[in-house]
Amino acid sequence: MLTLLLGAFLFSIYIFQNWKSFTTFKKWGGIPNVITLTRLVLLFTIPFLTETKELALLSLIVISLDGLDGFFARKLNQVTDFGGKLDMEVDAYYCLLFSLLIGVLHPELSWIIFGGLLRYLYKIITFIFSQSTFVEQKKKYARFIAGFYFVSFPLFF
Repeated sequence: MLTLLLGAFLFSIYIFQNWKSFTTFKKWGGIPNVITLTRLVLLFTIPFLTETKELALLSLIVISLDGLDGFFARKLNQVTDFGGKLDMEVDAYYCLLFSLLIGVLHPELSWIIFGGLLRYLYKIITFIFSQSTFVEQKKKYARFIAGFYFVSFPLFF
């Protein structure tokens, strides 16, 4: 429950920092961002799921919707900076929640929590040292690593 509250708090900070681009319809992104926000709402259902099959199914749905929002963004020409950032943050939150879930259910695998925290640690460090002038560079292999990491969660269950 604490993780959900922390995630909601961090997400509201993100919305507050990007409010200008969020309220401008052209930059808001339309359908792809609705799909991404649906993913976020689905993640808030994790504490209410008790069966591992339910968790695996939720994870598969979130991963599938992650692919759909990118597809629709390109297909409908609704690619936006805000949508890209929103998608990355929801992805990071997904990784954090499922790594925490695995760490709590299986204490012998508690080291996996570090993997879920990596994105947040990275953002904190770059914020402290660069004061928002740092631009993340896209790497060719980053999509492969992220995809592999995402798929590992439903496979665990």
